[in-house]
Amino acid sequence: MTKFLLTAAFFLVLLEIAVRTVFPLPEALGFDRTRYSHMGFTPGAQTPSSLGHASFTWASDPDGFAFEHALNLYGFRDREWTLEAPAGATRVAFVGDSFVEGFSAPAEDTIPATFATLAGNTVDVLNLGLGGSDLPAYARLLRDAVPLFEPDDVILVIFANDVLPTRVDPAWLADALEPERPSAWTPRLYSVVRRIASGQRVPRRWHEPPFEFLASVPDPRNPWTDGRTAGRLEAFVQPDVARAIRAGRFNPVLVDYLPWFGQHLKRPFDIEDYLVALRAYLEQRGTSLWVVYVPTKHQVSDRYLETHARFSPPESVTSLMGPEFQVQAALLGETCRALDIPLLDLTPALREAEAKDGPLYWNYDDHLRPAGYREVGALVYAWWSAR
Repeated sequence: MTKFLLTAAFFLVLLEIAVRTVFPLPEALGFDRTRYSHMGFTPGAQTPSSLGHASFTWASDPDGFAFEHALNLYGFRDREWTLEAPAGATRVAFVGDSFVEGFSAPAEDTIPATFATLAGNTVDVLNLGLGGSDLPAYARLLRDAVPLFEPDDVILVIFANDVLPTRVDPAWLADALEPERPSAWTPRLYSVVRRIASGQRVPRRWHEPPFEFLASVPDPRNPWTDGRTAGRLEAFVQPDVARAIRAGRFNPVLVDYLPWFGQHLKRPFDIEDYLVALRAYLEQRGTSLWVVYVPTKHQVSDRYLETHARFSPPESVTSLMGPEFQVQAALLGETCRALDIPLLDLTPALREAEAKDGPLYWNYDDHLRPAGYREVGALVYAWWSAR
């Protein structure tokens, strides 16, 4: 009997080691990208309960690229995180949309990755980018992430197309998540079975094969699934671009978006209440708020208008370089100065770099090229480190 019990115990230990190897758990259960991003990430109708160790591809066939995003156990495009920063390190969390996550570039060229490389071991950098999200989502994410990871500084990156709220909903920063902390003594097999039984996805040690972030036709998330919409747009979209859109290999939102962008950039930019509420929440937890403004490529150079004409009506292709299209950046600057919040408006520096070194953005896709991201990361680090 003793021999049997010893053998059984031995095999149970081996099973536990195998299960822990195959099914790692984050330090904070329940904190996951899916709680904050409203984008549909999978081909099915239901968003998974977790994107831990998932991966997806963002592609632009007209530009000739496809980049894979490998996500950590919390579903973000970064290395694995620990709740505590390394001893003696300053922790900096970047928050924003696809420009923070680093769409259209390798992981090592993102703004946070470039910042981390320049900062060295004395700074621990977190990439909390949420492609396709907005300011309310950033607030909800920070509400939960700041108490967990306790960053010293949060750098909020606002892209020119962020939809800015006119009224802050107190719920965005209320009732922070209280995640479960897995016990080292709880059998991993029990934890895995319990999560499966409750319908939750269980990440594995390795990253899953990537799915396409952009949906292909037929899929309700692709507007070209509607034949009437496709017929109207194909009247001016060049055939190669139209094929890429149908295949989920080019962002359909970019078709004829210059008129909307032109109107959007001239609208009043009311963000004071948002920044006041966010700063107050962060300061209560010993975290400082920094703000960066990233312009659209059409605010940086007119060189991209020729390419944009290939998927826009001719009469809609107009320059956004004039001062009337810089209203939001100016109002953001005034607001941050009044609130004494550090702000970096990247428009002047990117215009200078674009004129000197060539294109920083892709010709078709609206994101930065790898060199453009590195330029922004270096500018943000120089600004932050000079504080």
